[in-house]
Amino acid sequence: MRGAVITTCWGPHSLCEEKLLSTFLSEPWDFLRASGSSYQIIEGPKNATVLEGTEARFNCTISQGWRLIMWALNDTVVLSITPTEPIITNDRFTSASYEEGSNSISEMIIHDVQLQDAGRIKCSLQNSDRDASAFLSVQVMGELLIPRGNLIVPEDKPYNVTCHALGWIPLPGISWEIGVPVSHSSCYSGLEPDDLQSAVSILTLTPQGNGTLTCLANMKGLNAHKSVTVNLTVVQPSWVQNKAIARARLLKNKKKKKKKRKKEEEEEEKEEEKRKKREKRTKGKRKKKKKQCFTAFAK
Repeated sequence: MRGAVITTCWGPHSLCEEKLLSTFLSEPWDFLRASGSSYQIIEGPKNATVLEGTEARFNCTISQGWRLIMWALNDTVVLSITPTEPIITNDRFTSASYEEGSNSISEMIIHDVQLQDAGRIKCSLQNSDRDASAFLSVQVMGELLIPRGNLIVPEDKPYNVTCHALGWIPLPGISWEIGVPVSHSSCYSGLEPDDLQSAVSILTLTPQGNGTLTCLANMKGLNAHKSVTVNLTVVQPSWVQNKAIARARLLKNKKKKKKKRKKEEEEEEKEEEKRKKREKRTKGKRKKKKKQCFTAFAK
């Protein structure tokens, strides 16, 4: 019967595929009608990994005859497209359309991607149980810093330089670019002892001249990185010792001045309290004297 083509396949896949193909070629219209619709998703979206704050784009290729395309993020429809126009409910989710031969390509664009956007992206058609899915991964580029900034270190003495990567998702790979002459250098990278969500890298070097040190953090899976550079100046060890002594003296003098100033302020407060008490006693005496004069006059 021409209007009811039912194809059942058992056995090896090659025989099954051959039987389905011959059925479709001989009765294409009945085959499509039996499958539930005359249009289908030819190619679905691809997995994507993007940086937070950037754009993510997903394409869905559909054959002719569709009436409504729906894009969902984590099972919530965020964008719908009709043959004439898109239905936008959130400005962060927009669309673009292209033609590829007799097929249509629907593109969903997510602007200013946020970490909470990570998850399943689904393209589906109205009145069809067919859909295609992909996964969106979002990475976060955090802070990268070398404490204390530019460095003054003793010449030809081992010195540790620390670089911190804070707030990265996932944690980056950290490397160093050494732009100073050294007799030895090595580095260790790992998790922050007190913060397992941050990474630290410690560069140990023995500098023999001036130059720069650059700490680089590379995102995993993306062509994105961040770097921080500091100047390194070497001095004779005696100069460093003298500078440390001078700094200690300066801090000591600051503490003395602060203590002296505090004592002076306390004395000023005491004098102010005494002055207020004297003024209060003087006002009391004047008031009493006026009262006595008024009583004498009344008699």
